[in-house]
Amino acid sequence: MQFFTTLVMEALILGVIVCAAPTGATSAGNERSPQFAERGGCRVWGGRRLRSTNSGVMAVQFTLGLGRISADGQKGHISLAEKVITANSYTPDVLALSFFPKGQTELIRDPARPQRVIADPGEKGGYTSQSIRQVKGPEGFMDIVVLNEWEYEIRFYHPDQVGSRRNGFYRVAGEPFSVTLIRNPNPPKTDSIEITTTKAGTAEKNEWKYDEQSDTWVYFLDGVETTKKQSEINATDPCERIETRFDLEGGRWLKTIKTFRGFPWGQEIVQKIEDADGQARVTKYKYFDDPNGPHYTFLKTTIHPDGTIERHNRSPDPFDKRP
Repeated sequence: MQFFTTLVMEALILGVIVCAAPTGATSAGNERSPQFAERGGCRVWGGRRLRSTNSGVMAVQFTLGLGRISADGQKGHISLAEKVITANSYTPDVLALSFFPKGQTELIRDPARPQRVIADPGEKGGYTSQSIRQVKGPEGFMDIVVLNEWEYEIRFYHPDQVGSRRNGFYRVAGEPFSVTLIRNPNPPKTDSIEITTTKAGTAEKNEWKYDEQSDTWVYFLDGVETTKKQSEINATDPCERIETRFDLEGGRWLKTIKTFRGFPWGQEIVQKIEDADGQARVTKYKYFDDPNGPHYTFLKTTIHPDGTIERHNRSPDPFDKRP
């Protein structure tokens, strides 16, 4: 089984996943309801205050490869993606697959885990989640073991270590060749999440921390701070959120400034300045904001740093991804 991890502080959610959340959905928690009109909030967005945790950006994303999952060579992975850390974030209930298991790949869910409705805090709807327990593929086997309410392990085995099924689950022999531990390093608080992968005697630890008061995310790799992003509301415009991000690359910090705007349907990025203290490459985004138009809420144009204008969603059925 091929194994890899992908770690990003923000990314677009994959389009095809098992138990996939609808756009903007994440695990339920104790965040203030978006329906609550906060003092100083954005009037266009129903009085809500713009924060990183109620945008469409996933602040925490972690991916594990499952190797080949079909005869045609397709590869799959299992991932955790959250825009706000809640108690559910430390359970396998919020994990998702990048494919629908069939043919050579078998998915087994855990009926012992409670079915949960996963949705934005305070919002109706969402989706029902039934935890993934095992995935058996042509190149390997994955087994998820819950240790307690704050931590669980994702264990990987070679195909020849997998035996027959008993009580609905496959039995395994020997030790896993790779183990990923997802845990809350500071319970009962839910302001950080730690993920450590151990393989061939080498461990790699990834940790995300969030400070609600300053709306700040910090990402650490093996104890070293490598990414930090902080959000501030424009003092004269409560419908504008400015996010300043620093990434450690090649021994130097790169600064990116993103400006988000509140619309009736939610937050959208309207400007991005890359290498803000250097070349300052500016990209601007515009959206279809006519509620009576056929493309309402979708991306309309991207103005690239060189001035090139890219037009999106000109067809009757727009499906361009958000920037």
